[in-house]
Amino acid sequence: MDERISRVNTASIGILTLVDLDKMICNVTLKHEPTSQPITLLDIPFAYQNYHGSAIIIAPKIGDTVLVLYTRNNARQMLETRDIPDTDERNLFDLNNAIVIAGLYTDEDVKDTLIPPIKDQEILIHHKTGSEIRITEEGYIRATYKDKIARIEINELGSINILSPTSIMMTAPLVIINGMIMMVNSASVDFNQVL
Repeated sequence: MDERISRVNTASIGILTLVDLDKMICNVTLKHEPTSQPITLLDIPFAYQNYHGSAIIIAPKIGDTVLVLYTRNNARQMLETRDIPDTDERNLFDLNNAIVIAGLYTDEDVKDTLIPPIKDQEILIHHKTGSEIRITEEGYIRATYKDKIARIEINELGSINILSPTSIMMTAPLVIINGMIMMVNSASVDFNQVL
């Protein structure tokens, strides 16, 4: 029984050694060695949140540490079409039935990367440059560029605040402002030039 259980693969941690963004597949070298030689899994699909052709996709990079899960049956066969294939019971939880489901932080990554604080009930999309999109626990929406050099914020009243250290430019055949324009602490503006 122990021998049979030892052949059941459930999850592994690995390192990406090849990434094909056109096909959304990768090669992963496992960080543990079930044999005397390192094992590299080939052509493993990435799992992204994907519904009706829409997805949030972060491009993985060679060297990233990832979590690999193993399906009970042939993963490649199940991902060929949207149909339900005949199952092959001979390859249960085989190493070849792998899917990369997430990138993981190692302790070294946490030490070398500034991971932004996040509060309970917040949603955060963070880029390593410091740019981020955050929905706060109050429901505010904030988009910031490189550690808050520039920011757009929508608050609970629906007010939109734009902070820019340089300029704000709108380019369109027609720009309509429906409401009062108020200038505070600004230089004079020649609207004839603008219009």
